[in-house]
Amino acid sequence: MTPDRLHHASQWFLREATLKAASKAVVDHHHGLPFSAAWDDGRLSSSDGQRFAVQRDGLLGAVYPRYFGYYDRAIALYTHLSDQFGVFATQAISCAPREAGYVLDGLLENDTLVRPQVHTTDTHGFTEQLFGLCHLLGIAFMPRLKDLPDQHLYKLDKQADHGVLEPLFRGTLDTALIAEQWDQLVRIAASLRDRTAPAHVVLQRLINASPADRVSKALTALGRACKTLFVLRYIQEEPTRLMVQRQLNRGEARHALARWLFFANRGEFRVGDYEEVMSKASCLGLLFNAAVLWNTVQIERVVGRLRAGGAEIDPATSPTSGRSSTPASFPTAPTFWAGRMTKPPKRRRSEAGQALTVIFRTDTASGPSGVGLRSSATSLNERLHAPCRFVKWWLRESEMWHGRTMHAERCRHRAADRLCPGLHQEAGYRPISRRA
Repeated sequence: MTPDRLHHASQWFLREATLKAASKAVVDHHHGLPFSAAWDDGRLSSSDGQRFAVQRDGLLGAVYPRYFGYYDRAIALYTHLSDQFGVFATQAISCAPREAGYVLDGLLENDTLVRPQVHTTDTHGFTEQLFGLCHLLGIAFMPRLKDLPDQHLYKLDKQADHGVLEPLFRGTLDTALIAEQWDQLVRIAASLRDRTAPAHVVLQRLINASPADRVSKALTALGRACKTLFVLRYIQEEPTRLMVQRQLNRGEARHALARWLFFANRGEFRVGDYEEVMSKASCLGLLFNAAVLWNTVQIERVVGRLRAGGAEIDPATSPTSGRSSTPASFPTAPTFWAGRMTKPPKRRRSEAGQALTVIFRTDTASGPSGVGLRSSATSLNERLHAPCRFVKWWLRESEMWHGRTMHAERCRHRAADRLCPGLHQEAGYRPISRRA
């Protein structure tokens, strides 16, 4: 494989359509493996956005002060993940709008064998209109709501008395309006199912419709009814809460692996063109699915060897199974052990780990803020984890200190340019870039 052939393949074959087809083949193959059912059956999915910095201005770039400050721009990769850890949809969106508008796009454009019947998101991916559209499309929408006590619940009959639940209801739904506009709502759902119109465009227009729009009001009323039923079920059933939290934890584990895989260019997009961004995002999703497939095959191989040796192993009750009572994590390594051991054997400290501990205790006893690392550890566990804690703390403190320094220097250069243009360049100072 020569550099010229790699460049030719990257230029002519790496695009959104081909990468989506390759990712579909990987997800379908993983779904067909018998061992993939150890996590779940593929009927549950979730979606969430992950932010990345972008160095060039574009249509998707937006300021996101929470993570990137007021000077750098960022974009979001909105991914849909099944309960078998397969990414079946990826979208590059802006950080400015609400993520709820893009939930249906990934579900309706899914061409894989995985067919989710239940979908969950966080609070940023929830609207009452989305509840109504999911109900019309036959999808059970179960978001994790942040301010659950502040959610308004509605009842169908104003005269009905629901006993101890009566204080929870704050309004009554107009069922006559829903019946009047039912045919229009079904037509909208059919158009979305046939992909005749983008789902995020239809949902955004229904949300921003005027108060006199009866179709929008009927969809909102239907969504409020579905939301009321879900909130009551969410409060009553603990397995439902665990299921939603477990699936969202899988999404966070996916973000952690994607952040680790996207190491080139310091994890930033250097181009602002939509096609280039989508190509990189599709490549990232393909790499993630390939890592999940490799892990599943290797774990299945290990389990087969253990079973051949006489060990009794039930994947449905393993720590990595989605059916266990504890939230599952990303299956990074085999956790099936002979004799039904729930914890792996303790690892010995390596020579590199011992040397690293000595280095951090002697040479880097304090950081930028003068806060020193504890020189004495009371247990072996603290001795093993002290370097890791120090590295994380030092990187965090250094990044904050470096960001404040660069911001102050940029402000000084801008002030100098306004007073005497070109003065600091004549004095020998180089202009400071926006990203160090």
